[in-house]
Amino acid sequence: MNGELLFLKGVALSPLRTDLAHVPREEIVSTLRAIRDAGLDLVRVHAHITRPDFYDIADELGLLVWQDLPLVHRYSRGVRTQAARQAREAVDLLGHHPSVFLWCAHDEPYLAEEPRDAAVSPGFLRQQLPTWNRTVLDRSLKRVLQRNDQSRPVIAHSGVAPHLPQLDGTDAHLWFGWYHGQAADLARFARRIPRHVRFVSAFGAQAAPDTRPFVADEFWPNLDWAYLAQHHGLDVDTMVRVVPPDSYASYDAWRDATQVHQAEVVARTIETLRRLKYKPTGGFCAYRWQDVTPQIGFGLLDATGGAKLAWHAFVAACRPVIVVADLLPPLLKPGDEIVLEVHVVSDERSGRPAGVVRARIDTPLGPRRWEWTGDIAADDCTRIGQIEWIVPSTVGPVTLELELAVDDLLVTNRYRSVIGLRHHRPA
Repeated sequence: MNGELLFLKGVALSPLRTDLAHVPREEIVSTLRAIRDAGLDLVRVHAHITRPDFYDIADELGLLVWQDLPLVHRYSRGVRTQAARQAREAVDLLGHHPSVFLWCAHDEPYLAEEPRDAAVSPGFLRQQLPTWNRTVLDRSLKRVLQRNDQSRPVIAHSGVAPHLPQLDGTDAHLWFGWYHGQAADLARFARRIPRHVRFVSAFGAQAAPDTRPFVADEFWPNLDWAYLAQHHGLDVDTMVRVVPPDSYASYDAWRDATQVHQAEVVARTIETLRRLKYKPTGGFCAYRWQDVTPQIGFGLLDATGGAKLAWHAFVAACRPVIVVADLLPPLLKPGDEIVLEVHVVSDERSGRPAGVVRARIDTPLGPRRWEWTGDIAADDCTRIGQIEWIVPSTVGPVTLELELAVDDLLVTNRYRSVIGLRHHRPA
């Protein structure tokens, strides 16, 4: 961007309200300022074209806009002519805005009804076969956009895995910690298929909001789950697997657990992607900024604008400089040998000399401490040191705390786990 390499940090934005035409300009201004002040460069206008003054404000604030066409999932063949017309009109409407830097023709051009039981949707094998939506419609729309706007990059579709014949894909939608596995699995996935983490444009988890007028919890945990799925966006099957309601004594306790889980998924995904800065990851875009209607959804904010726990975790993970470590296993056993790499990731344009990083692991038997000193490279991920630790013979909570002190900057981070008993099989 303007001759400088830029690691993009962004968020997907759904319509601010269902009655988009009646959103006050002040609400648009406050939303985009909050996005900018969170340390983000990019806002993805997800699957819709929003109000004209939105783009004026984005121009003024210096935000980059990833602009989708209003196409999501699969369409019949009769839509091609109308979609091409809308692509031309989108360029005519928005092409003069400097904030708009990328066109995307089609989001997730595959079946929405299929169960999402994989972290990568809808899976590598199925995406090797051509489909009319991906192969014909999307390529056609990409040509229309390129023909009408030769000044911006265009991607034909979003969330499509590398596929034959060139084994090239687009941005990735990776749902570790929600539709599949754990957030920690992303690092192993990236080592196996680095091409698929060049830019990750969807990740996250659903969480219940603090405001809940749509939830009748008198008979917890026997809620009307079908109603919550149909009217309030809840993916019941996934939520029951990830945060089982039966494990919590009340709705409030379960709600808090969903928010803790969402915050963990968001923060650890961002940390992993930032550690891969430029090697090969060029950025990310979290899904999503805010729930549009009262729901148990993916929003970092609820429909009233109230912050879920994930919002605070998101902002912390997007700071210009962060200190991170490999994730602790969720369950530790006495005698386990733990090795954790510690890194500092900086988006600053200048390096910082002589930074001090401290690590402390607290267990019921007391703390262990480590300390390193070194220079923090500009716009890079710097390896600081390694924690080598043998899990002590005890049970209970474990906390790893990191602290970076350099110049006038103080950055902290925290990871949690638990030590459990090792079960021996009888001889």
